Amino acid sequence: MTDKAILDTDILSEVMRGKDARVVERASAYLQIHECLTISVITVAEVIKGFERLQRESEVARFMANIRMMDVLSLTVDAAIIAGRIYGTLERSGLPIGRMDPLVAAIALNNNLQLVTGNVTHYDRLRPLGFDLRISNWREQFSQIFQSLTYWKIFQSLCLLATTISVASQAKLRPVKTTFPRKDRVPSQP
Repeated sequence: MTDKAILDTDILSEVMRGKDARVVERASAYLQIHECLTISVITVAEVIKGFERLQRESEVARFMANIRMMDVLSLTVDAAIIAGRIYGTLERSGLPIGRMDPLVAAIALNNNLQLVTGNVTHYDRLRPLGFDLRISNWREQFSQIFQSLTYWKIFQSLCLLATTISVASQAKLRPVKTTFPRKDRVPSQP
């Protein structure tokens, strides 16, 4: 993890709350190498909006005090041009990802930074469209566990289905036959 990176709002939020041990561990390792976290002005706006919505003025003040220890990147004209291209390309392809994410991606691209995010599915849409955004997910280990749990749930559902079919066949139950009218036949009107 030697590449300098910009944190998306979701990851910064997890770092601030300290709830995900893996994210906190990666943030600590990153800080040992780079000395400060890098975020965008978009993330600043999103964090302030969240605290304001919840009327947590003390959290706003605490965040503003901590922001001085971060590298905050602005939306430059070059990044705005990239963001406009991202918006247009995504909308044309029918794959929009919201209003803020293209701005964050553009700032990362314009500064040649890796983007650390948990919203990997959103940002993964950019690569096939020609935007070479490097993405990292500091939650990776937990998402792999979640994926395994999802596969486990599918396996359990298949086992339940197989058991149901087996019980039904042992009870000599017949499936209900459902017929649909053919398209060339119009039902008679009363």
